[in-house]
Amino acid sequence: MLRVLSCLCLLNVAAPPSLVFAFVSLISKEGWAGQEWRAWEEVEAILRQTTEARCSAALLTDAHTPSPPLLQSLGGWSVFVAGASCDGGNGTSSSHLVSLLRQVHQVRKRSWCLTVVVLVTATCPSFLAPLAEACMAARLLAGDTRLLLLLRGATYSSLAPLLAPHWPFTMATTLVLNMQGATQDSRATLYLYRPYTSEGPSLVRVKEWRGKPSTLNSTFLHRLHLLQDKFSDFHGAEVKVTAKPFPPYWLEGEEERGARDGHHGTDYLLLQAVASALNFSVAVVPTSDWNEVTEKVEKREAFMATIIYAVLPDRLKRYSFSYPYEYASPTFCMNKPLLRPQFLSLYYPLTNEVWLSILLALVLVPLVLVKVRLCGDGYDVSPVR
Repeated sequence: MLRVLSCLCLLNVAAPPSLVFAFVSLISKEGWAGQEWRAWEEVEAILRQTTEARCSAALLTDAHTPSPPLLQSLGGWSVFVAGASCDGGNGTSSSHLVSLLRQVHQVRKRSWCLTVVVLVTATCPSFLAPLAEACMAARLLAGDTRLLLLLRGATYSSLAPLLAPHWPFTMATTLVLNMQGATQDSRATLYLYRPYTSEGPSLVRVKEWRGKPSTLNSTFLHRLHLLQDKFSDFHGAEVKVTAKPFPPYWLEGEEERGARDGHHGTDYLLLQAVASALNFSVAVVPTSDWNEVTEKVEKREAFMATIIYAVLPDRLKRYSFSYPYEYASPTFCMNKPLLRPQFLSLYYPLTNEVWLSILLALVLVPLVLVKVRLCGDGYDVSPVR
């Protein structure tokens, strides 16, 4: 991505994409009684196929989820374990979950790649809302991170209302894996929420199979790569952006010939090139100051801030940057020389102080010589005999 897609990607991440797993059950814990759920085998199979051995793993569990089987399957990886609570009536504490995911965010920044596993097996459909809020607050999902949300027992009609209100599930690189049925006859369906299609936002069924993903061939991994095609075509949708005048990158007014919508400048031309390639129209959201430019992006009132921003430590605490496309390097420079009249060619090379010194010398030296001559005429100098 280019810098115009700021706040969505990390700056210069050289690591391969990491995969985030969020396991959320939509039926009660008692519903698992008598069933030999093979989730641990499926988790191990997916992790082994999609994660390199040098990756780290972060495990978030609730009080009802047994973690030893998964910890055993993650043998050889660095594992960060944190506990989250989920009460079917009250939901998960958002502040606590945000603090946990911020710790996971620090682990991700220091790892070659990271797999985050969120396991909740209690009655917790309300867990999706705080999970989405915490992902945004902690900036867990970035351009190098993918989210695989595993649900069990959810219907197709109930998935869209659950996912649509939450930005991480609709706009981020997120897949939804819904599992149904008993152990002997389990069925899994892979969904991808596309916010921009020719018919509007929709939940697309990508793949459906019986059994566990480990029994598949490379088709499953190939489907994961479809996450990169989520924004390949906006189908003419309107994309809201924010910016403020900052010459020569972003200017407002009709001074420039060919300016459209009163905007022009290098960043605006870059945005128009991206809009033409990805098939979307640009709508500039009015802002009063530079703080509001980024605040509207943080609040998801605008899709991106399409103006060049310097990468500063204080800004990195609030949002992430995309890959830079322009570098500011220190250099030695001088003012551009101007053409001067030819009659100044004798005067211009020397400064005013030098010319004043020359004029003083021309005036004072003759006066001194005349004075010396007059003083010499008053003496009678006769030859010595």
